[in-house]
Order: sequence, then structure tokens, then C-alpha cells
Amino acid sequence: MPRLMHAVVGLAAMLAAPRLASAQHHHHHHDAAPHDAGGEHHHHDHPAPRPWALAASVSALAGAADLLGEPRDYQGLGVGVNAAWGRVSGHAMLAAYRVDGEGVGVGDAMVGAAVDLLPASAPFQLGLTGMAMLPTGDADAGRGMGHVMIGAGAWLRAARGRGAIAIAAQWARALGDGAEHAAHQHGGQDGWPLVDPMNPSEVVVDAAATARLVPGRLRAGAAVTWATPVELDGEVRVIVAGLLGVEHGRCAVDVRLGAPVVGDPYVARGTIELGYRF
Repeated sequence: MPRLMHAVVGLAAMLAAPRLASAQHHHHHHDAAPHDAGGEHHHHDHPAPRPWALAASVSALAGAADLLGEPRDYQGLGVGVNAAWGRVSGHAMLAAYRVDGEGVGVGDAMVGAAVDLLPASAPFQLGLTGMAMLPTGDADAGRGMGHVMIGAGAWLRAARGRGAIAIAAQWARALGDGAEHAAHQHGGQDGWPLVDPMNPSEVVVDAAATARLVPGRLRAGAAVTWATPVELDGEVRVIVAGLLGVEHGRCAVDVRLGAPVVGDPYVARGTIELGYRF
């Protein structure tokens, strides 16, 4: 999927990088060592954690926007893949959208990379990330930006007991002339593209706190996203969201429902993601 939302998926992908990289450290062998006929106990060394990790996801999105006083609904379905080797990870996302009055088509694609600065055994995780959005979506239909956008940022994640917090900050800037942005209302009062409103140059901070209600299975929490334009004109936006996640073995389902309290990027939006760790 492309970045289903600049703050929700672009920054969530960064936060997923340390989780994916740390997953390689949880494949220890717990079987009891057998005894032979003579009663001697054979000790078996635990296998070393594998240096790589791979995860795939399928996401569904539904949103409602108010464009120049006219309600516009859209839905999306996307796929993503995250791969890690040691402390380095990469991700790619692409989605297709149905926009009211504009039919169905692909959105912008995203590729990115991240590096963990601390080992998985550290009390908290810290890392850097970079990303690029590619203009594979139709900008006139509201499914894409019509230009390349690049970004870089950092993330921090810490957990204690059943609670965890995650903070990610990212700077992003569009590559293209100002006329192109004006033609698509990029960063204007109504924002563009419709499926992923953003400013042509901005800083985005996403903070989330979660608690495990059922150890190893169910977690819930809340998140706040703040975005502000940099240098160029645009709109400040603040979005609050509720989070819910369920894990079972290698599978995980994550739900996020959000609404703006400052700015007007959309009326409401929800995403549900099914992930599988190989």
C-alpha cells in the first residue's frame, strides 16, 4: 500500500521497523532435553537468533472528507512488506483506492529504510529512517500527489511491564515546482491528495501509548498526530486516534480509528491491517 495516511502509515512503518528487527531475537528452542537409556542428560545448545526477519501485511482503509463543502468518501486496499537484516530494515507499500466520482486506481507507492541505533537488548529502541513517495497515483482523481516526496526522521520506542510508548518525528518535502502544488490544492485549506492530505513541506510527529490488556494477545491505546508546514504555506493538523491490536502466533491485527481536532484533512478515517511475520 502507499502511505495510507502520512502520519498513520508512513510513521507506523518506521515504528514497525524496530519491532520487525527485534522479532529475530525470539526464536529460542524450549523443548526439554531427552534422556538416553543410561539416564545421561544430553545438553543441546540453543540455536543462535537468525539475522533476518520478514513480515507482510494487507490493509483496508475507509475515509470521509469534505471537499469544498461536498462530502467525498473513499476506500483503499493495500499490501506492504517489511524486511530486516541485523539492525537495517526496509519497507515498501502500495494500495488501490476507490474515490467517489473518480473510480478505482492505484495510489502513490512508498519505499523506505530504517536503521536501529541500539541493540534489541537495550531498555528502549531508537532509530533513524528515510522514505520516498513515488507518483504512481492519479493526482487529478485525488489518489496521488503528482510528484515525488522525500522524508527523513527518527523514532523512539520504550516498553515497561504491559505498557509501551512510541514517538516518531519526520520531515517531508515535495520535489516539484509550486505551480503543480497550487493546481492540486497541495497544503491548502482543503488539502490534497484526497486520500492522503499533506503540506508540500512539513514536519509530522506521531505519539502513541498502548497497554496489553491480555498478555501476548490483546492491546489497546491512543495516538496523537501533529503536523505543521515548513517554509511553504499550508495547514496545521492535529489528529487523535484510538488503537486496538490482537496477536495470535505469527499473525497480528491492528485497528486505528482517527478524527482531526485541528485542521480539515478529513472528517473521519479508519484502517485495519492484517500482518504476518515469517
